[in-house]
Amino acid sequence: MHEPSFETYFRVRDVLMEDVSTAPDVLQLGSGNGLRSNLARCLVLIAILRKHCGEDILNHALILRGSPGQSVHVRALVHTVEHEHGGLDAMLPKPPEYFEGETLVCDNFPGLLACIDECSVLRNATDDTGVEIAIRIGLYKSRQERFLQPAWDDVTRMCIGYRFGEAIRRCCRDAPSSVSTSALRAASEAIDRQNMPAVHALRTGPGGNDPQRIRRHDNAKAWRRDVDREYHLHYWETEDGTIEFASIGVHNDFTIPE
Repeated sequence: MHEPSFETYFRVRDVLMEDVSTAPDVLQLGSGNGLRSNLARCLVLIAILRKHCGEDILNHALILRGSPGQSVHVRALVHTVEHEHGGLDAMLPKPPEYFEGETLVCDNFPGLLACIDECSVLRNATDDTGVEIAIRIGLYKSRQERFLQPAWDDVTRMCIGYRFGEAIRRCCRDAPSSVSTSALRAASEAIDRQNMPAVHALRTGPGGNDPQRIRRHDNAKAWRRDVDREYHLHYWETEDGTIEFASIGVHNDFTIPE
């Protein structure tokens, strides 16, 4: 209710098409001609956008009860697309040539998360909410891989510091693409206390015996976790066990925002 519609967000309004087919056949999941027609419209539009309009569509999927698998091959004779998306017309085949593309489908919420590439979400994030969603998806999948039964809302021990979103978005822009994968893995490990040998106290000075940095107003402890050989994740751990992500930076950066 609070998000723009699919058509508004991607600047497409409708598609005029015929002879639509899918493999596997998911059109049969629509009951009645009207629902099947709307389903075909959505499948074709998403397939067109996935193929021609960049990374911002890659994490969208249709939730269809009883859908088999994740990837659906879509084939259709597309006559025209009503849109305001620059350059799209030149990318589409002209009839009688058929358009062919792929659409992701799933049949429940865990299936939807499986379709989403959390690294893509992180790289395309424009605010702290996008960063938090990427971390939550990575955490959910990490718990699934450990044969736990994750709950989407079970993130009570994590929060985003006031400068962290900006720092990790800048890191994703400047660093190799593999860093986003490593950063999300490190964030999940921090929240669930995994791979503890990669964690070191962030100290008040360069000496190994210098005391750990403590935040004055709440006694939170400062920690430094390896992301890879070059980048490191800095965070605060509060007395109640909450992980507050503070910054991410290169090897010789030992600062942490309070």
